[in-house]
Amino acid sequence: MLVQAPEYGRVDSAPLALAVADTTETPELGALEGARLQAIALPAEVTVLGGRHWSPHLATAAKIEETLVESGPEVTAAFLCHAVRGTPEEPSRGGLVIAADTPNGEEHELLSPIDIFAMTARGIAMPSQVLLQACDTSALSDASSGEWLTLAPALVAGGSREVIATLYPMPDLYVPEDPVIEAAVAGTSLRQAVVLTQRIGLARWEAGQADDPAHSPLSWGAYAPICVRPSRREGPAPPAFAPVSVRFVRILASAIKECRQGRGERLDSGYLLSAMLEVSDIAELFDGGSNSLKPSTFVWTLGPYVLSRYLRFRDGPTRELVLDEGARIEVSEVLVEAFARAVQTAERDGVLIEPEYLLQEVLGQRSAARRILQLLSRISRRPFELTRRAIDHNLAETIAQGQKHSQGAESWSSDEELLARALVAEALAGREATVPLPERPRANASD
Repeated sequence: MLVQAPEYGRVDSAPLALAVADTTETPELGALEGARLQAIALPAEVTVLGGRHWSPHLATAAKIEETLVESGPEVTAAFLCHAVRGTPEEPSRGGLVIAADTPNGEEHELLSPIDIFAMTARGIAMPSQVLLQACDTSALSDASSGEWLTLAPALVAGGSREVIATLYPMPDLYVPEDPVIEAAVAGTSLRQAVVLTQRIGLARWEAGQADDPAHSPLSWGAYAPICVRPSRREGPAPPAFAPVSVRFVRILASAIKECRQGRGERLDSGYLLSAMLEVSDIAELFDGGSNSLKPSTFVWTLGPYVLSRYLRFRDGPTRELVLDEGARIEVSEVLVEAFARAVQTAERDGVLIEPEYLLQEVLGQRSAARRILQLLSRISRRPFELTRRAIDHNLAETIAQGQKHSQGAESWSSDEELLARALVAEALAGREATVPLPERPRANASD
């Protein structure tokens, strides 16, 4: 089977096309330095509009409308700016703060729900996805005035399928890698990115590891997603990128490297177990460790490799994995099928896939890894289930410390890394999946 190493994040149809950021600087509404830095860091192909105090490309109503017409509906737009509320009598008079048309007139204007409806009436479809990183863009309290047609619902009515609003004023912070912004740039689901960001943020907060303002609930807790449909396309959309962490790729590549160094022609689950024990702290929990001379050290660090390479502990049938560059390897069906189940488990937990997810799946069925672990447990007198609990503990620690998505994080160049990514693509092929985006919670730019 011929599999090309995938370009993750490049197959969805809604990449970021417009960013409106830091649109005014007045005594009432100060400049948003974090939003400005976030906008400046965006890729060159994104149209960035701002305020007169920093940008020659003004975020006026006419320029925003022009950009939306040129971009078409299958894009993402981000508003990293101030938002103001309407009056109790007319809540829909509020909106996003944008630049004024003339420098001698008002300092700023508003892009209101009424303006959005007017654009829609002129035949302009709203972007497929919209990120409103501004103050209280959900305007939930306006429900007490009988108002529901505020910013986010107006965008949905105009054709947006996903809108990320906010529940309260957000801090104006900048972190170079905002996972929600990364999802916007890649054109992948903003809702999934928010879910992942909030779950990882909650785990970090409860673990007492929130050491940055961007890690606090004040930042990641403000998001309020509105999703009316997952895609404009008919039928299931292909995954935009593999939902795996950098660590997953590295450890799977390490398992492939062990297999190929021993001139092995097939990757079985025993090599995955070996790679996991080598790079994790699980062995140290069993009186082992890289600096220990106890016999148990060698049982847990060398045992899986020796049993896989020399005693030929195998999983069963395999399938061939081949790259365009010529690298190839036989992969056990057990690993491929286990990965598909690992995807489901990680999606349920709302996190990126770590190698522990895959290892626990293969240990739960008849596999080489399970037979190896049973044998080592008897030799060392360590209960089988104790190791599985240690793997779960290692997974929880990894998630609490913050995950890093494999997309764009590294330049994967070795055959083993490319094979690891191709194996992920092969396991996902034909599977209906909506995958989450990246990594850990970052700063939100707004008021």
